Amino acid sequence: MTAPELMMLNGSSIGLGTIAALSLVYLLILFSVGRFGRRINSKHPLAPWVFSFALSIYCTSWAFYGVTAQAAVNGWWMPPTYIGSFILFWFGFKLIARIAIACRRYRITSVADFIATRFGHSRSLAVITTLILLMSTVPYIALQLHAVSTSINTLVGSAPGLAWYSDTGLYVSLWMAVFALLFVSKSAKAHQPNPGLMTAIAFESLVKLLALLAIGAFVFWGMYDGIGQIFQLAALSPAVQQVQQQALPAHTYWLHVLLGFAATLCLPRQFHVTFVENQHLGHLRSARWIFPLYLLLMGMFTLPLALAGVMLLGSNANIDLVVLQLPLAAQRTDIALLAYLGGFSAATSMVVVATVVLGIMITNELLAPLLYRTPARQAAASGHIKISTLRRIAMLTVMALGYVYYRWIGTETGLAQLGLTAFALVAQLAPALILGLLSRNINRQGAIAGLCGGALVWAYIILLPELSRAGLLGNQWLTQGPFGIGLLAPQKLLGLNIDMISLGVLVSLTVNCLLVLLVSRFSTTRVGEWLESGRFLRTQLTQHNARPLNLSVQDCYLLVKRFAGEKEARRLLQRNLKDPHELQQLAPANLLQAAERSLAAVVGGASMRLIMEASGRHAALPLESVARFVDEASQVFQFNQALLRSTIDNISQGISVVDADLRLIAWNQRYIDMFSYPPALVEVGRPVADVIRFNLQRGLIDSHDIEAEINKRLSYLKQGSAYKFQRRQQDGRVLEMQGNPLPGGGFVTTYSDVSAFIDTQQQLEQRVTERTQALQQLNQQLQQAQQKIEAATQAKTRFFAAASHDLMQPFNASALFASLLRDKQTEPELKQLSQNLISSLNSAEELLGAILELTKLDSGVISAHHQPVSIQALLDDIAKDASVLAQEKGLLLHYLPSKLAVSTDRKLLKRVVQNMLSNAIRYTQSGKVLLGVKRRGSDVQICVIDTGVGIAIQDQQRIFEEFQQGEQQDQKGLGLGLAIARRISTILGHPLTLQSVPGKGSCFSLTVPVTRAPVTVIAAKNQHEISASFAGKTVLLLDNEPQLRSAVAELLRSWDIAVSAIGQPAEALQALQQGLKPDLLLFDYHLDNNATGVEVAEQLAAHFAVNVPVIIHSADHNEQIRETALNAGYYFLLKPLKPVALKKLFQRLLR
Repeated sequence: MTAPELMMLNGSSIGLGTIAALSLVYLLILFSVGRFGRRINSKHPLAPWVFSFALSIYCTSWAFYGVTAQAAVNGWWMPPTYIGSFILFWFGFKLIARIAIACRRYRITSVADFIATRFGHSRSLAVITTLILLMSTVPYIALQLHAVSTSINTLVGSAPGLAWYSDTGLYVSLWMAVFALLFVSKSAKAHQPNPGLMTAIAFESLVKLLALLAIGAFVFWGMYDGIGQIFQLAALSPAVQQVQQQALPAHTYWLHVLLGFAATLCLPRQFHVTFVENQHLGHLRSARWIFPLYLLLMGMFTLPLALAGVMLLGSNANIDLVVLQLPLAAQRTDIALLAYLGGFSAATSMVVVATVVLGIMITNELLAPLLYRTPARQAAASGHIKISTLRRIAMLTVMALGYVYYRWIGTETGLAQLGLTAFALVAQLAPALILGLLSRNINRQGAIAGLCGGALVWAYIILLPELSRAGLLGNQWLTQGPFGIGLLAPQKLLGLNIDMISLGVLVSLTVNCLLVLLVSRFSTTRVGEWLESGRFLRTQLTQHNARPLNLSVQDCYLLVKRFAGEKEARRLLQRNLKDPHELQQLAPANLLQAAERSLAAVVGGASMRLIMEASGRHAALPLESVARFVDEASQVFQFNQALLRSTIDNISQGISVVDADLRLIAWNQRYIDMFSYPPALVEVGRPVADVIRFNLQRGLIDSHDIEAEINKRLSYLKQGSAYKFQRRQQDGRVLEMQGNPLPGGGFVTTYSDVSAFIDTQQQLEQRVTERTQALQQLNQQLQQAQQKIEAATQAKTRFFAAASHDLMQPFNASALFASLLRDKQTEPELKQLSQNLISSLNSAEELLGAILELTKLDSGVISAHHQPVSIQALLDDIAKDASVLAQEKGLLLHYLPSKLAVSTDRKLLKRVVQNMLSNAIRYTQSGKVLLGVKRRGSDVQICVIDTGVGIAIQDQQRIFEEFQQGEQQDQKGLGLGLAIARRISTILGHPLTLQSVPGKGSCFSLTVPVTRAPVTVIAAKNQHEISASFAGKTVLLLDNEPQLRSAVAELLRSWDIAVSAIGQPAEALQALQQGLKPDLLLFDYHLDNNATGVEVAEQLAAHFAVNVPVIIHSADHNEQIRETALNAGYYFLLKPLKPVALKKLFQRLLR
């Protein structure tokens, strides 16, 4: 016993619930993939791959089951139908490209629509094609139902139900019908792509490919020692030899290749995916290689799989289910379920697309024309069904027919036999489709004859035996033939002893092609169809215009006589033949041109050219055929010409129309009057070059070289470019000329007298010029006034800044004196009075500081310098300072830190948050205040929330103005904090918002952008007090304000510091020359005579080598002053000087 046979145990069945659950989960996944695929448009990177894999809908459940049966019986390495697809995509790609271009140009919705459009939009052809495709698709749907239901029965281990309601195929068909309805579009536009459906099909293609490859790998290397061992054992296996005794002849393989070629082009689902669902023509170039590679992977393992199945399961096994039975026999239910899923996936995709496409064709070609024949009013009154509803009904009908065929006709037929039966009927479309694209001589009658003849032969040889086998017809005539004529028996037609499919394909396609060619040759082509075929195939009627016309005088006479009458023909000869000519001589050029003009006046320019070429020696069609075409069209043309003339004669503009050959074909009287043309000049068929020459000769157009000007204008007209220009005539009139190309070639030009309009326009331009000058003067006056206002504003701003600065000095001195007085007092009453004085001075300083800050903000001195800032490092300091104020007031301060970084100006942001937080504490009597951060996408919101009095809606804008406060007036505040915060937030570009409910509280939020840039972490300074004595230390104090200098000196002396207080830089030089050796320099920045403390300190260091710490202090809040001091290596303090801060700095510098 071989190793594979040792693996074979008693097969086990799988529960029906497991299969149902697996199928449901798979369909849900498929539906989710389809919803995702709706976003894949033509420019998506996955679009070429989705399109290429969607083409693999060609591989249905037949590819899983029926192909292995073919390989086992015939020993075919590669399925022949796949070889047909290879040939089409590799060697017939130009044919695919032509079909794709035509489908996009005409918005083709199906293969039936394509064939009908090619043959003059023939409704009868559309109906016949739809019925043929319906007959071919129903057996194919039955094949899918048969494959899935048989695979389920095999997995479950049960026999098919005898009653229709117990048949697995019934529930499979219902399941697939529901799933197909989920994917059908609600839109009535059948040509509209459905990327969701295409993505789902592409996903299914991957599933069935991976499933088949996994099964092959399991069988080859899990049950055998490779593919080589399988072929070695198969060569000696009696079961294989017994099965292959039924092999078909070699020529059958190439007939099946032909079927594959035709089916890839004509199968309705394949045509729909390849051409209708194609969102970009470039995707076909990718599919040209991806799709054949996919088929190669799908087919390369079929023969070894089939041989392994026959050897392990025996010659009597159902070779259609080899892929499914091998894993079951090996007790590998997981591989068996994978095989079922692959077959189920292949069947589902085919059924969904086939029902959708057939629903479109049945609705468009059969149902809609029948239901919507009534006029519009009757249709509205009768309440016709919507197109989308009709499409769903048609889909359900197709599904029901497929189940009926499966249940009562095709149950006993092999899967390969069912597939080939459908392919043989679909192939009947190929002659009309391919020959119609290659030759313009194939007409509608030939296509109809070929389709009907081929379909009847197919039904006689292939379908009727199937119906007889199903018991619907007697079987005696199959062998004896109708009326006892053995040569007409379907199975042995004409004595040919070959298989039914090969015989049916060979005879039906032969009859089809012969009928298409012969009927087209001996039938009459309608003029509409002939012209439509030219447009469809991009064939121009005038492609041989360069060839000279070999017409005699008699030919010209007879042509004009036939179409324009004998009187016009005689006039033609009288006008254009001055000398007597023989009737058989070649007509001179002037006679040919005159004949062309006469014919164009009757039948139009295009038909005139067709008649003249057909009359020549190298005519593409007989003259009689062309004459009949023109006779059909001339009445319509003359009616349209009369309608056009009566229309344009009632238009106030002058109009002229030339055809593609640049000959006049229409004009109105207004055109004649505007240019005063003589009566004989303007006539139908007159070359427009003659009219241009006439205008040049009489001076209407300035040009020195008349012929060059004519050639230039004709060349411009041939380019087909629209134009519009104005020209002043010799009599002073201004004419506007506008030309536009016509769709079929030629030009229409309108001439309008715009003299009055030009005069009015000139008057308006003069008025506009006058108004513009007045506006310019007014703008100059406004600019001067604006400059005066700006100058006054700047002066006011400088005044407030200087005034605030000067006022800070005495307040600073007063605060220091009051601090000294408080520290030296021992009596409680005087100590309290000193404290009150300090509080009042601090309030005044705060007011002046706020005014100074507002003036700087308004003057534009302050600008933001954005950099990455750590929110936690910024808010930690603010929260620490505010917690002291909150504790003093009995409030609870909650602080929620954040590790994010923002892009902002650290100093300005800190000022805004401090104002927001101090404002919240000030107006909250009890409760809590929250400082935290919220993430809002790419931004953060720094929020300050309180449980205070709240702000009414009508006051929420007012409080951001200067000196405005809320309704609670008993709080100490200046009404400037929020005004400053709003101005700074505007400079930063960080929106400041407010939400408040009166009586409940308020929330101030500042929105700041998040950044990922590295944040510079500022190390926290050691803040604890350093106990040190200043005894023996000497400080040189320089300040030009006597009161402030005296106050600072007294403060320093109270710390046991020896102070040398001076007011001028020269006094500092004298003190050093007298031997003073200071331990620290404390200089004011602004000194007399525009001197600065930084300059004085640098001079002392340069000339006297004074290398001691230097502190620069100033009441000017200009950031440039601070940077100047810090860049010089000095320390900087803002006035008013705070004794605590100054003492801490001294302790650090003088320790």
